[in-house]
Amino acid sequence: DKVNEDRSTPENSKNQVLTPQVAYIMTHLLQQVISAGTGEKARALNRPAAGKTGTTDENKDAWFIGFTPELVTAVWIGYDDSNRSLGVKEDGGKIASPIWTNYMRDALAGKPVSNFEAPEGLVNVSIDRTTGLLSGPKTTRSLTEVFIEGTEPKEVSDPTGRNSKNSEDYFKEE
Repeated sequence: DKVNEDRSTPENSKNQVLTPQVAYIMTHLLQQVISAGTGEKARALNRPAAGKTGTTDENKDAWFIGFTPELVTAVWIGYDDSNRSLGVKEDGGKIASPIWTNYMRDALAGKPVSNFEAPEGLVNVSIDRTTGLLSGPKTTRSLTEVFIEGTEPKEVSDPTGRNSKNSEDYFKEE
C-alpha cells in the first residue's frame, strides 16, 4: 500500500522518530525491567542493560529482548505447535532472560563496560513512589526518575495528608 511504500523510501528512512531525550527515557524505563522488574535475572550480566520480558496467553511463548549500549539480542522460547504450553509458571523473565544473560555475557566478554549516555535536556528528580510528586522531607519511599527538563513534577508530596504545595513554597514553611 501507499503508506508502506512511502516509509521505505530512502529520504524517509532518515527521519528521526524520537528525540534523543525520549529515547533515553525509554531506555531508563527498560533498565528498570532489569533492576526491579520481571527481567531481574538479567542483573547477573553485571553491566548496564535494558530489556523487556514477554509471555503469551497460556504460556505458549516467552521472550526477552534486551540491549546494552553495544548490542541488542532477542531470545524466544516456544513450540512450533501452538497447542503446546511451556508450563504454567514459565514466562519470559524466568526462562528467556537467563538465556539472554548467558549469551550476552559471552558476546560481551573482554569488552569494556559502558553506560547509556544521557543527552542534554534531561533532569533526574527524586519522586515519591506513592504520589508521583517530588519527594518531600517526610517521604519514606522515593525513586529517582528522569524527565525532559520542564516536564518534571512541580508539587512536593506530603504523605502526612496536608495538601501538596509548589516546590518553591514547600520548604519556606515550618
